[in-house]
Amino acid sequence: MFADPLYTLPVVAALLGLYVVGGFVKGAASFGQPMVTISVAVLFVPVPAAIAIAVVPSFLANLVQGYANRESALQLKPYWPFYVCLIAGILIGLRIFALLDQNALQAIIGMLLVVFSVTQLAGLSPPLSPPPRGMVLAASGLISGLAAG
Repeated sequence: MFADPLYTLPVVAALLGLYVVGGFVKGAASFGQPMVTISVAVLFVPVPAAIAIAVVPSFLANLVQGYANRESALQLKPYWPFYVCLIAGILIGLRIFALLDQNALQAIIGMLLVVFSVTQLAGLSPPLSPPPRGMVLAASGLISGLAAG
């Protein structure tokens, strides 16, 4: 990846700075790091590369948070249908999005960013206590996975 002439020192420096800014956004708003970083990173790298690069810090942060909260893992047991369908949805979404051209991919990402921003800013979130039924969890996991793919 870094042997590609696209990844020059100024581009890598800009991406690193961008992820610092994205971290501040995540810390201040509790969401939005990928929205900021992917949206701006496409000015430096192609959309698929921006998305692939964005996965790394998010994945690492999830690993660190999972390890720090490992004593709470048993509380996730009722949500297993969500996680199984989430993984399936991500795999399906990746296959679908890999077939799209860059303009279609940008349009879909833009639409998903608007929907996500509106739901976050409006405070729309489903009640999770008690856990929803299995079919609701499975459907929301699949939809989330397709969007995340």
